[in-house]
Order: sequence, then C-alpha cells, then structure tokens
Amino acid sequence: MSADLLTFLKELTEIPAPSSLEEPVRRYLIERLMPAADKLYTDRVGNLYCLRSGKTSLNAPVLLAAHMDEVGLMVNEVRDNGTLKFGTVGGIEAGILPAKRVLFPQKENLRGVIGAKPIHLYKDREELEQPVERKSLAIDIGAKDKDDAKKFVNVGDIAAFDRDYYPWLETEYKIRSIALDDRVGCALLLDLALRQTLPCDILFAFTVKEECGLRGASVLSRTESYCAAIAVEGTTASDLPKAEGTDAVCFQGEGGVLSVADRGTIYDTALVRAFLDLARENAVPCQIKLRVAGGNEAAAYQRYGGAKKVLAFSAPCRYIHSPVSTVDKRDLHSMKTLLPLFAAYLGQHFGGSQ
Repeated sequence: MSADLLTFLKELTEIPAPSSLEEPVRRYLIERLMPAADKLYTDRVGNLYCLRSGKTSLNAPVLLAAHMDEVGLMVNEVRDNGTLKFGTVGGIEAGILPAKRVLFPQKENLRGVIGAKPIHLYKDREELEQPVERKSLAIDIGAKDKDDAKKFVNVGDIAAFDRDYYPWLETEYKIRSIALDDRVGCALLLDLALRQTLPCDILFAFTVKEECGLRGASVLSRTESYCAAIAVEGTTASDLPKAEGTDAVCFQGEGGVLSVADRGTIYDTALVRAFLDLARENAVPCQIKLRVAGGNEAAAYQRYGGAKKVLAFSAPCRYIHSPVSTVDKRDLHSMKTLLPLFAAYLGQHFGGSQ
C-alpha cells in the first residue's frame, strides 16, 4: 500500500466539505495536481479537471471521476429554545444521528450535538422500539434561545460530522474515518494522476454535489470530451452479523467492487466480465456487487454523455454516510493496482488511438 495514498486519504477526510462546500477539497487537490497536470481547470459549477497525457494518445481521453462532497445536514428552522431543526444533504439514515457531534464549516467550525427525545419520555416500549425519525431530532449548539442561536447560525447553514470527535483511526488492515465516500475515490485518482507515466490519456475529474443529485457529473457529461468513464466510489458493505449473500452487498477484504446494475445504471455486462478477467489475469482480487442498490455518477455519464461505456469501481465501505465509515486497506490496494489497467483497456478499445 502506497504511503502517499494513505496520506492523501487521511488529509482529504480531515477536510469538512458537504455538498456545495467543496472549495477546501478543491484547493487541496489543485495544490498537489498542479506540478503534474498537462491541463488543470475548473468549470462554473466547481468541478475540477486534470488532463494528463499517457503512453498512448487517444482521440478522446478516458474519464476517471470521483466526487469531492460528503453528506451533511442543513438547518431549516431555528426554534424558540435555541435548538436547530434540520434536513439532510444526501442520504443519511435517521437512526445513526442521535448524539452525533457536528460542526458548521462556514461558521468557524461552530460545534453542536444532535439531541433526541429522552428515553424516560417514551410512552411505552412499543414507542421506544420504533425507528428514529429525523423530525424528532434537533441540533443543540448551546444557545439559550432563538435570538441567541441566530447570532451564530441561520436557516440554510450546512453542518458536517465533527472531525475532532470522530478522528481518523488506522489499524493493520482497516481505516475508520468520516467521508470515505468519496474521499477514497479522490485519493485514488490523485495517487494515479501523480504517477510519472500513465498508460493512456486520462481526464481526472473531481466533481461537486454528487450527494444531492449527481449535479456536477451531469454538467461534466454534457461539456467534457471523453471516450469512456469510470466512476470511482465507495459502496455499502453490509458484511455484518445476520447479513448473508446478497444482503451483504459486498465483502471487505475481497477487492474493489464492480457493479452490474444499481438504481441509476445498468452496466455493460460484457465489459464488466472483461474487467473481471483482467483482474484474474493479474492475480488481483475483485468482486461483483451482489445487490441492485444505491447509485453513483455513472448514471450521469451513461445517460447524458452520448454513446459512452461506463463502469463503477468502488471500495467496500461499512457504515457508509456515517462518521465512522470503514474501509479495508487490501481493497484500496486492489483498486490502486487495477485502475490503470482498467483505464488502459478502455483507451485501447474505445479511445481511438492517434
């Protein structure tokens, strides 16, 4: 495992950047990509692009894309008692939110905690065992009342999970951190973009607002030229007790995940099989996503980018969209090894080499 890759991932996950607040991640990437890029630019929605020439020149480059944003919370009401009602920016299960620490990146990292109804106020055990509903939760920033709270926070302000309270944790095999979806993809792309030589021309794209509707990817697919695309992502690994077979979705330690279908995309089966064969030939572990669930930016690249081949290649991530998401280093190594091989295959078969 590359020390650089792990360093990039640690530094990227330490940056709070919910959808629409990606600028700090973009600055980080620009600083590191600038020495290596043949062309480095942004578009008007905030996507960042790094074009690098490779050994094989193509009529149009292979696109490798990852999104910079993470899930978050948006204030939608400041209550009379000073607590804050909120909605989610991206998909977050309400059940994980009680007692979680949050911060507001645009408010000098003002911090708060998500409070829930006290257990002694539940009417009976039946009510206690009901799923948590977001409408029953509120963020407490320690304000005495509404006027006091509005000195610090307004409706529309966005919060992220608190990095200090949920720090990076690394063991021999595992990494636990916030925003692994999709700083994993960003770190893998950055690591590859900085290599001395690439197999073919590659357009590295770091997109905005994926968690709230693939907005950056939708713009990219209509404005940029590329021959085929790989969305580099994190995906749900539910390989936990009582989750077997398709319920597990995928398994940590068995390599990067190729999707055949999800809620946004039906992938080219022959292409997926070709990549599995490529992994097998190079003795690198790789697996198929077992459940039609979730979605990613491949949907935008397939629907709006013309007649393009697309692939989703993901890291199995436990507790995704939570402050304690977890990945396996062996899976990151698999993805790091296979990404340039996959890019070379796409360039050879769809890039129309010059």
